[in-house]
Amino acid sequence: MKRSQLTACLLWTVLVVTPAFAQANAEAINGFDKCIKANPGFVKAFVFRGASYFLLDQHQKAIGDLDKALQLDPENPEALYYRGCAYLFKGDSKEAIKDYDRFLKIQTESGAGYFYRGLAHYRLNQLDLCVSDTSKAISFGLAKRSVVYALRGMAYVRMERNQAALDDFEAAANLEPDNTMLILLNYVAKARLGTQDKTYLQSYAQRATEKESWPYPVVQMYLGQIGPDECLKAAVNLSDERYREMMQHQADFFVGQYFIMNGQTDKGKAYVTKALGENKNLFLMDAYVKNRLDVLK
Repeated sequence: MKRSQLTACLLWTVLVVTPAFAQANAEAINGFDKCIKANPGFVKAFVFRGASYFLLDQHQKAIGDLDKALQLDPENPEALYYRGCAYLFKGDSKEAIKDYDRFLKIQTESGAGYFYRGLAHYRLNQLDLCVSDTSKAISFGLAKRSVVYALRGMAYVRMERNQAALDDFEAAANLEPDNTMLILLNYVAKARLGTQDKTYLQSYAQRATEKESWPYPVVQMYLGQIGPDECLKAAVNLSDERYREMMQHQADFFVGQYFIMNGQTDKGKAYVTKALGENKNLFLMDAYVKNRLDVLK
């Protein structure tokens, strides 16, 4: 295969690995197979084939390709960045942090790198480090700052810094005023500070267009239209298999807050502990971040 053909294959697959072309990743992998056979030392081919495997949730294959890329070029920033992503979504936050540490020594102003490392710290309950990294990510002016504010806000929730959490959730909601999740997080943060004003929830319920989708049942629960059991069932019934686990964690969290707001503190804390104890990021994982790599760039 001529170098011009290799370059064309590379450029085509760079498009393929963006969210709009994710369905074509299997074809992209076939293209990079040819590139690698023609030139086994082509670092970019291993990097982007690894990224394609990651987008297909084949994390171990992604790591294998990115390992090869880093054997050829030990300080390749793209390989470190994507391998960190693969480890993160595979569930190995410690290894992800090692890659982001190396990546951020090279790309010192990468907001996305700081965000992902902050997410890994959040999953390990290293909340001070999460706050530090997300603050740096915000300072670099990411396009999707609402995601970063929400993550830092959740870290503050777990640290019992309720006013700081509310400030971040409000900042996120100002950037996405019709985002149901951010509206709910705002409501919870205010309730933790002693205010249960349902006026805004009622206003949102009147104008909301997606009342059959998750997490709208949480709005209904907080407005007294359905009970917590119905909310828990909705998290299962309204989600596809890929996001069901995440939505069940979200339901546990919001149901726990519901019980706390209504004076059943021990019962509520049990639900919240169950949600947060799963070492998951409740609000940003798959839906925002894994869909996909360029969301924060």
